[in-house]
Amino acid sequence: MKPINAEETVRVFHGWLEEADSLAEREAIECCIDHIQDTPAVSQQELRSYMLPWFSPFAVPWCGKIQRAFPKAYVTMNFELILVPRTNTYINLNHCSTPDEFKAEVIEGVSRFAFKAFTKPLCKEHLDGINKLLDTHFTPEEIEYIYTNLGNGINHELCMKFVKSGYDLGVIDEGLQEEGGQA
Repeated sequence: MKPINAEETVRVFHGWLEEADSLAEREAIECCIDHIQDTPAVSQQELRSYMLPWFSPFAVPWCGKIQRAFPKAYVTMNFELILVPRTNTYINLNHCSTPDEFKAEVIEGVSRFAFKAFTKPLCKEHLDGINKLLDTHFTPEEIEYIYTNLGNGINHELCMKFVKSGYDLGVIDEGLQEEGGQA
């Protein structure tokens, strides 16, 4: 896609202005020209960032993984992905524009029930779901550690580092030590 050239657009509008038949039409075109000239320019890099494809958890590979990991999952009108309906375990898809953000949302939103759900079978269901969806092999002890330090979005930046590291628990240790040293 070619970026819009404001100068070229203004030139075209000036051509339309010369051909305008009524005062109302001239005023509307002049208003458009003023708006185009008043609007700050967008850099090529910024324009590209707007045009990057958004991550969709409904793309075929992800959709299949979600269904295998959480068979009763569904999406609400508020764009919340309800993973386990009976516990209302969900993640907000509005916060997920990349696969890493989606994975972080899963860790932040599901780790609580994987660690301390109402029953052991519910804990297992959530932990198994996380492991299937993220291709991990977290143990109950590891998920407790993850939930304690990353659950409920208490440290999103550290959670993103953890995800980008390929789920290296050492990243959490390092992040906590850095925070402790700054305090």
